[in-house]
Amino acid sequence: MKMPRVRFTLRSMMAAVAAIAGLLALPTWLQQFVAVVSLPCLAIFSACRLVAKRRRRLAAVCFWTLAILANVLFAVISVYPGMISVLLLLAWCVIFLPTLAGFGVAWAVAATPEAAAQQSPRRGAWAWVVALSVMPGITAWTAWPFHLAFLSARASLEQLADQVEAGQAISFPQSLGPFEIVASRIDARTGGIALLTDPNPSGPSGFVRHKGLLIDAYRFNCYAPIRGDWWHVGLGDGWCYHEED
Repeated sequence: MKMPRVRFTLRSMMAAVAAIAGLLALPTWLQQFVAVVSLPCLAIFSACRLVAKRRRRLAAVCFWTLAILANVLFAVISVYPGMISVLLLLAWCVIFLPTLAGFGVAWAVAATPEAAAQQSPRRGAWAWVVALSVMPGITAWTAWPFHLAFLSARASLEQLADQVEAGQAISFPQSLGPFEIVASRIDARTGGIALLTDPNPSGPSGFVRHKGLLIDAYRFNCYAPIRGDWWHVGLGDGWCYHEED
């Protein structure tokens, strides 16, 4: 009676070894792609197992732990703007959304017969699943943590920009809220002032202030002192954030 089970185990082990060997034989970039794609697939498979076994408590632990960590991680990283937002959005679409949705659905569906009769708690569970699964994507798309961080540091940025405009001697770097300003530029023709967070000559980044210019509506009007051809975020009242290609 034990022989078929042993044979099945050996076959499974041999198949796993063959799969690992085949994966190691692939190019590095393809190995990374397979590894990334396999994560949500494993999560969805695990969620289906939890539903089949009615492990609602374990599904809740998996969903809430991952949802809280993902939302906090996205909020912290999104304080700093740039192409990182695009990478976060891609990671959300490929990894976090299917993973969170899988465990969330398992938590909402894998109810005991007694809990299944209570409709209102399950409706609340579905609301939490949708909200916490979608929120990381909204964070990456809107970069709302960066806007809040800018508002908290705006008074200091205004003061520093006024000093640059007046031609005062300023020492760098300066920490203004969560941002570190390492250099400044001023465009004599337009009066635009750039407070740089990255002074790289081939692609500087930083805050740009243009007084009396509607840069939110006409983004290409605020091209000096640094352009926003790689990344442009309008911040209102003459302020924007630029990354130059």
